Amino acid sequence: MRVRLVAAALTLLALSTALPISGATFTDPTSNDANAVSALADFNTNPSFRVTTYELTISSGFTGTQYTLTLNQDLSADYFVLLRGGAGNYSNGTARGPDEDYARIDMDPFANFAAGSSAVNQLRLARGGATGTWTGQVTVVECIADCVASGFRLQRVNEVTMTAGQVAASTTAGPAWGGGNRVQIGLYGGSYGGGMQTTETSAANHKTGWARIWPTGGDRVRLTRSNTGPGSIGGTTEFTIYVVLWGSGWTIQKVRVQGNNGGNGMNLASHYNTAAISSVARANTWVFASGRVDHNILSAGWEGNVFTLGDGVTQNTNETTVAVGAETGAQRDVEVYVHTQIDLSNQ
Repeated sequence: MRVRLVAAALTLLALSTALPISGATFTDPTSNDANAVSALADFNTNPSFRVTTYELTISSGFTGTQYTLTLNQDLSADYFVLLRGGAGNYSNGTARGPDEDYARIDMDPFANFAAGSSAVNQLRLARGGATGTWTGQVTVVECIADCVASGFRLQRVNEVTMTAGQVAASTTAGPAWGGGNRVQIGLYGGSYGGGMQTTETSAANHKTGWARIWPTGGDRVRLTRSNTGPGSIGGTTEFTIYVVLWGSGWTIQKVRVQGNNGGNGMNLASHYNTAAISSVARANTWVFASGRVDHNILSAGWEGNVFTLGDGVTQNTNETTVAVGAETGAQRDVEVYVHTQIDLSNQ
């Protein structure tokens, strides 16, 4: 079954900011926006995807450590979440701790989580600290037809707990996806994905929530964090990771980007580190990334990093690299997922 798709990028927000959103907000999926990752929508009479972005504002009431999000419709069993936000209404200017800024999905209708099951039209968010209202965006990406070919299937959800100072973790918990299918697997966890929650309270230790996440043999999900440089890994942190098997109509590439390039304005190719990929058409491709950084300041940390197709500056019709950079250079270790579909286009 051949399904026409249209690409759309959800412009996500830096910590403690919010924009009004109704439905999904779409921009260029391979722009040089540090907080741009891609979602998918279909406009055919037989759609493969349904994409809905929900904005949580100060008035929405996520003031505690848990929040139940009621969806516009019953949730498809094949789904994943792109989550972004932070605590946003301090009145005294106090720096926010990662326990307040970071949230994750911890309950859905399908018993994918240890916390149990929600109603069929609900997801639950959780965070470690209750100070300040959490504001941000929750983008729910669902496959509703032709999931084996033009869509995707959710294989499992992994909840991975890491303790203070722990720099590496792995799991094979849950249904197997099969070693032969690993090339089609995407992992959407941590920042920009299913999120994380932590008990760490120090604003200097946001790196606690930054992890490179990637699949390896034996259906294994791996995570690494940085305990090098300013800041440290504290508290207990739990990551939500969606393990997604993309359909046969997709080409999925995974590439590791390392280095410490950066520069004011991020307008030179020298401000980015790159890695080679097989040539892809920019119009048919979107990217996602998870990473760790050996620094804790905003301009150098993972929250301030850009990931994109190309060299970070020049946009070509076809691209053979991906790039990651920041305003301030610091050693980074990033897993970039490159998704290409022949019917995908920026229309």
